[in-house]
Amino acid sequence: MTTSPGGHGYGSDVPEGGRPHPQERQEEQARPWPYAVHLVPGRVPHPDQDRRAYVAPLVATVFGVPLMLVDGLIVMFSPMATDSCSAGGCHALYTALTIGPCLLAAAVLALIGAWQISHRLRHRLLRTALSAAAPLLALSALLLYLHLPAAS
Repeated sequence: MTTSPGGHGYGSDVPEGGRPHPQERQEEQARPWPYAVHLVPGRVPHPDQDRRAYVAPLVATVFGVPLMLVDGLIVMFSPMATDSCSAGGCHALYTALTIGPCLLAAAVLALIGAWQISHRLRHRLLRTALSAAAPLLALSALLLYLHLPAAS
């Protein structure tokens, strides 16, 4: 008969002695990490698997996405900066307005790449580099837009 710690006789798989069955103890010892969730039964995770592979892309997402949204809003309004340009002028402004969306696109691609790289330990450096590059590229695009050259 199984008893719970309160002695009610239901709701617990622990026998009367208070110890789990021997085969349950063997299952606990056989798992490499006691809290591991295996999506496919019987599949053992690869030994090169990085358990914290999501941390760097998550931090990059938290810091980069708001910057990318602000950059995207500025990109939509940036054609109005060229309203006062003459026919032969504003080359520096046109160049800056061309580089800005390219930086924003590179930031988005770096963030997507950081999430898509394999979760192996050998790819940790590349995943971290792409995760660091995404918010930095978005920040550089924002700084470029905040310091646009004057229209002539």
